[in-house]
Amino acid sequence: METCGVNQTLLISVRVSPVWFVRLFSVSSLYSVGGGGLPAFPLGWTIRVRALCYDNLGQQFNAHNTLTHITTNRDDLVQVTPDSDSHSFVVQTVSGGLTVLGVQADPTNPSLSDYTPLPVLPAISAPPHTLRPGDTLCFNTPLTGPHGQPGQWNVSSSRVLQIDPKTGAALAKHSGTVVVYYRLEDGQQALREVKVDSPAIPELSPQDDRFLTNWPDAADYTVPVELYTSPVNTAQCSLSQREAIEKKLQPEAELLCSLHFSAPYLQLNTLQAVMVTTPHYDLDTGEYSCRVSVRPQSDSVLHLLSSLSVSVSLSASLRGQSPVPVLPLSALSLPLSGRLVQLPYLPAFHCPVSFLVLSALQPMAEFSVLGTKEVLSALRVGHIRTNIKHLQPHNTQCIQL
Repeated sequence: METCGVNQTLLISVRVSPVWFVRLFSVSSLYSVGGGGLPAFPLGWTIRVRALCYDNLGQQFNAHNTLTHITTNRDDLVQVTPDSDSHSFVVQTVSGGLTVLGVQADPTNPSLSDYTPLPVLPAISAPPHTLRPGDTLCFNTPLTGPHGQPGQWNVSSSRVLQIDPKTGAALAKHSGTVVVYYRLEDGQQALREVKVDSPAIPELSPQDDRFLTNWPDAADYTVPVELYTSPVNTAQCSLSQREAIEKKLQPEAELLCSLHFSAPYLQLNTLQAVMVTTPHYDLDTGEYSCRVSVRPQSDSVLHLLSSLSVSVSLSASLRGQSPVPVLPLSALSLPLSGRLVQLPYLPAFHCPVSFLVLSALQPMAEFSVLGTKEVLSALRVGHIRTNIKHLQPHNTQCIQL
């Protein structure tokens, strides 16, 4: 049997030399808006580092049997774990500060070691002011994905802090400490710890120059509610973040406004149907308020309420706070402050007659106006016809023309 074909021999040159020095390199990428540099690695970031060995000519070894060990001077700032091989390591930043990473191939040979500083700072903006429940704020970060794509926002507890995943706009809801996360598509994340202080007792400040009334055309009666929140926290919000606060977070929903009436039981349902209160939040000033509005009323309801002596009180509380209990009627006559205040209320007078017909045979007419003593004492009657003589009311509820 004859052998046919071509025999080939491959010769590979292998150079063996001692390791002369080692270097520590990061193989993780970090991208920011505009491509600018960051002063430190983000808190919460995962950094992959690799120890590379070189010979005396500065050429990197393709393979070696040198065992490398990584060390840190601050174990409380970073956590280091081995990666896929003995020359790769994963560094997880857990706290802000400066750490020195060191790699050693031979503890007895100083030339076979390398050291590099690892500064760590939060890459998420800090709240500009102390946070309380009811505060709105906007988080920002320069971090992006490889192609400029933004990440998603999240928090460790939505009970304490509610955040919009897309924009980073947030609403403080309860006291406590939470961690705010900013996660990118590649699995990297940055974090910051945020503290929300205890809520303040709401302080209501009724207007001194206005009265609450059930007059159908009366404007809303607004009572500012002081929660000791700060408008500074939203001063740097973008348009998209402001829109998220108004449409998604809806801070006004955290304020509970309630009206309390001291009136006979049979009239309570009528009063509760006529006057309603709704919470309001002004993003520009960061102020909360309770608005009392009047619903349309029939003549019979106007007639009923015109002479009814009623005390109206307003209370406000945050969700999560204990609501103000409904006080007995006698207690509402006491001075009120804080979360429960008495509003200056004057019921609208009512005139059951909508028109009068005067003639030569009946040149005089009389009609009644119903109202409380305070309202009728200040009642003024006017007319636009020159041939009508106006006479003063001849009793507390009747007027002659």
